[in-house]
Amino acid sequence: MKLIPRPEQEGAIQRMLTEPTHAVALGSQQDTGKTLMLCEVIVRAEFKRVLIVGVKDTFNAWHKRLLAQSEGSIELLRIDATKKGRENFERLLAGDDAHFFVGHQFLASKDWGRVPVLGNDGEPTGEYKRKHLGVYKKMRPLDALVSDESQIHSNRKSNGAGTIRAIPTNWKFALSGTIAGNQIVNLHTIGRWLWPTVQTETGEFLVDPSFYRWRDQWCEVESKYVGGARPVAVVLGEKNPGAIVSSWPCWIRLLSPAGNVPEPELIHVDLDPQEQAIYSQCEEEGVMWLEQNGNLEPIVMNLPVTKRTRLRTAALGVMSIDSGDVVHFASDAQSTKMRKLREILDGEGWAGKQAVIFTHSKTFAYMAAARMNGAGYATGLWTGDLPSKKRDVLLEAFTSGEVRYIVAVIQSLSRGYDGLQTAANRVVWMSRSDDTEQNDQAARRVFRTGGDLKDYRSVEIVANETYDLGVFNADRAKVTSMNASLEAKLAS
Repeated sequence: MKLIPRPEQEGAIQRMLTEPTHAVALGSQQDTGKTLMLCEVIVRAEFKRVLIVGVKDTFNAWHKRLLAQSEGSIELLRIDATKKGRENFERLLAGDDAHFFVGHQFLASKDWGRVPVLGNDGEPTGEYKRKHLGVYKKMRPLDALVSDESQIHSNRKSNGAGTIRAIPTNWKFALSGTIAGNQIVNLHTIGRWLWPTVQTETGEFLVDPSFYRWRDQWCEVESKYVGGARPVAVVLGEKNPGAIVSSWPCWIRLLSPAGNVPEPELIHVDLDPQEQAIYSQCEEEGVMWLEQNGNLEPIVMNLPVTKRTRLRTAALGVMSIDSGDVVHFASDAQSTKMRKLREILDGEGWAGKQAVIFTHSKTFAYMAAARMNGAGYATGLWTGDLPSKKRDVLLEAFTSGEVRYIVAVIQSLSRGYDGLQTAANRVVWMSRSDDTEQNDQAARRVFRTGGDLKDYRSVEIVANETYDLGVFNADRAKVTSMNASLEAKLAS
């Protein structure tokens, strides 16, 4: 069914269509209709040759909306590893007039290769370095290139950033409610892609080609010693929140009609002695002694990111090591958080209500879903292992009420799916991701228009004397800082 844009959406559409630089940063929050607005721009501008780069699981949403808004005249073609997908890829390279969709990872994978590193003697060292193949540089220019979830290629050193910059196109559209991801410095990558040649009245580049000059111009920087002899520059945030996007020729940010996601109620629990002992080992020594075949075996964590992940996981329950030396949660693993989860789901205001349960840990998600099903709670498991078609089946079962609960890994459910809010307005956080952007996007899968927002409830189970509360506080601080930068100027 063709949709009629709301007044604020129509204003944004008109603003995009009349942008003289032919480049747009659409940084509107989730649930504001970014897909609808871009489809309207594509149809009204009569773009004939278009490439939409997005999260692969969002193809169906783009296909459905573009078909509807064009009243059946535009069929979106998927590029992927299937036979038909490869044929569509060849059509893109050949310069055909058509509307294509491709996933970020697939697009970059075709544009980069590996070459051996040679030693001083000219012989291969056994190591490899990446090489930009330039597959897209010489193809016929696109009418429009749309980067959905553009924060995916916002790291200036990533293959994706190199690929997106190399694609010739007349118009560029960057879409994301979290356009810089978790780092304000990523705005440099997005700005340079959109407006690489635009100059100011003084003849200078609008976005300085030098990342370091740009950083020093716009960002608050502090020198810190991080385990080395030399200090490193740490970006604390913008000097003036909102100044960067305000300098861009076309920055549009509509706020979700649902409003900001309410903070979850924090429910504190004390870990059992065995859980606390393992957690303390992890925290103090960087070593966890886990059971394997009746013996205790050490798991050593050398990297800070590994330690942070293990700390969050250790707060979920007692872990074990399987026969393949993989850390996991046994089906009968001791877990204070699982006991508290059952209390919550059976408690006042929650009993009989459908709910989505988030965690950062895939191994914990598998255990939690299995244990819930074993206890009579009709539960679906949503992880990155679940194919797209099975995700659609699970979503339909959840919205119909056949499945009452979904245990989801945050990363796998943070993007691309709508409809959960029609069945559930209850959310339980067992743990959070280190990625603030993914936490926020996951929450907005449930807190969005189409759901019962007045009765929405969210809780987070926090283990006392653990890393849990630190993750929560850091998450809130990042969201507050990033919103200050992106919302200081909602539309220009």
